[in-house]
Parts: sequence; C-alpha cells; structure tokens
Amino acid sequence: MPEVALHTLRVDRRSTLLWALALAATVLLYLAFYPSIHDNAAAYEKAIEGLPEALKRLSGGTGDIASPTGYLQGQLFATFGFILLLVFTVGRGARAIAGDEQAGLLELVMAAPLSRARLVLERVLALTVESLVAGAAILVTLVALGPAFELGSIPFSHLLAATLSGVVGALVFGLATLTIGAVTGSRGTALGGGSALATVAFLYTTLSPLVSSLADHQVFSPAWQAFGYDPLTNGLDLGRFAVLIVEAVVLVAIALVGYTRRDLR
Repeated sequence: MPEVALHTLRVDRRSTLLWALALAATVLLYLAFYPSIHDNAAAYEKAIEGLPEALKRLSGGTGDIASPTGYLQGQLFATFGFILLLVFTVGRGARAIAGDEQAGLLELVMAAPLSRARLVLERVLALTVESLVAGAAILVTLVALGPAFELGSIPFSHLLAATLSGVVGALVFGLATLTIGAVTGSRGTALGGGSALATVAFLYTTLSPLVSSLADHQVFSPAWQAFGYDPLTNGLDLGRFAVLIVEAVVLVAIALVGYTRRDLR
C-alpha cells in the first residue's frame, strides 16, 4: 500500500478540491464568454488585428476565434488554462520533497522503515494523482457545460486529448521542480528553477513561430508537446505524448538518484 502517497493526498485534499473548483470556475468563465465572442467575431478580430504579432500569440488571438476549437485552444488550453496547471504542479513539486524537508515534516516519515527511493516514488504518485484531479475538473466542466454555451460540437476524444496533454505537460514541469528539490534540498531553489523552466518553455512555445530559426526546434519543448500541435483540433498525438512520458520518467530517475545519494544531515 502506498501509505505515504495516501497520507499526502489526505493532507492536500482540501487545497486540491479548492484548486479543482477554481479551475472549473475558470473554464466556466471562458465558456460563458464564447457566445458573445462568436456573435461579434468580426469586431473582436478587428480589435486585435493592430496588435504586434507577439501580443496576438500571447493572448491566443492568432487562430479562428469564432470556432469552438479555435476559441478553446487559443484562449484556454494554450494560454491561461495551461498557465494555471503549471502554477499548480510547480507549487506542489516544490513542496513534495524539499518543502517538507525544510519544514521538518519528513523527519518522522524517514524514521519509519521507508527507503528514500520509496518516498520519492510515492510523492511522485501523489503529485500525479493531484494533477489528474485538476485535469478532471477541466474536462468535466467542458463536457457538462460546453453544450450550454454553443461549445458542444467538439468530440469528447479531442477534449480528452487536449486536457490530458496539458496535464501531463504541466506535470513534467512539476516533476522537474520536485527533482530540483530532491537534489538540492532547497524549496526556494526548486520553486525558482521549476518556475523558470516553465516560463521559458511556455514563452518559447508561444513565440518561437515568429522566428524561423527557433520554430525549427520548438518540438523539443515540453510545452509544445503539450499544446503546440493543437490536440483539440487534431486529437492526441501518441508520439508526442510518449515523449512527455519519457521526459517524466527521466526526471523521476534523476530525482531518485539525487535524493538517495544526497547527505541529509
């Protein structure tokens, strides 16, 4: 039984629930705006056409804003929705090892007959489950309420693909944060490093199409693997999704080696 993971989930249950409700409320807000934007698409496009291309991309205004897929992809999955998932996973990753270690919360856990490797793996499991709960809140809201706001034409498989890709993409950065914390023992270093990686990857994925030399290499960004190929329109790309899984596994392996070899005194 993964006692440590279950304990972590119990301790986090209220904050995880609040995060899920906040994500669902955010999705609902975007859903509620769509009918107005759809009915006034020409005016909206005219309002943003004078913006610099970089600002258009950052605001999600480069696609067909009037279509359900273009709206959700540009305004939710490739922008604010993914950013919220990054904030959630990076924050949880910073606390998973280094945060609890600095707060003295791991001392009692490590006094039990529990290996360091198992501790890391169970904290990874808890982070994964919590990330999936956050993603489920997004997906359930889209499926349940999308039709009420003229967004019911998107196949469930594509909604699932976009949500799952976004969650796993954000989880990669959460695991990177956890790994930095496991190797260094510093919550501040983990939070700063994970946030920096997530910010650079997001901006690179969003803005690299403006520079041909950068666009040729955007496939190496976990953020692009998460939303750059537009899974909401094209469905799940198993190859790119597999790359995200491999990246996650590699990060967990580094965390295992770094934490088991680090002097905790």
